[in-house]
Amino acid sequence: MSGLLPIDACILINLYATTRTPEILRALSVQVVVVEQVASEALYVMRSIKGELVRTQIDITPEVRQGLIIRAGLIEEELADYVRHAAELDDGEAATVALAEHRASAIATDDRAAINYVTRNQLPLTVFRTSDLIRRWMDSARISPAEVSVALAEIRDCGRFVPNDLDPHADWWRTLVGNE
Repeated sequence: MSGLLPIDACILINLYATTRTPEILRALSVQVVVVEQVASEALYVMRSIKGELVRTQIDITPEVRQGLIIRAGLIEEELADYVRHAAELDDGEAATVALAEHRASAIATDDRAAINYVTRNQLPLTVFRTSDLIRRWMDSARISPAEVSVALAEIRDCGRFVPNDLDPHADWWRTLVGNE
């Protein structure tokens, strides 16, 4: 993985559900891009505070300042593709796909409709999922399975996400979360 990696709202929420977002972003060895539509969609994650899950606002400002995330608007030539994609996708996914088509060779999404759209339209994009990003973090930063298990449980509990059976790493994910 290299270059730019536009991510959609579900990926952003899943990363922020962990307590290790900056560390994960550093380990990816790419420049993560969040389009304005995604920044306005990904508003909060749940956090465990005194034993209760509480809505906590997502603030990407620290990661933007650290250079871990680029916040981007669509440029003119991307806007027509955005409108075309928005006929079938939600705004955040449509904008992320449009930016990825013009500036990157990959996209990160867990959204089934977006993945199917990229495949059906034979867009020249590699699709990465949350599980791919977490595995890359684990492998490149040599994170122990026990620590990864905690992060996956945070994604499940605080991001409200578990991979579906179509995710190539679904069994790996279930095995690690089961090892808590």
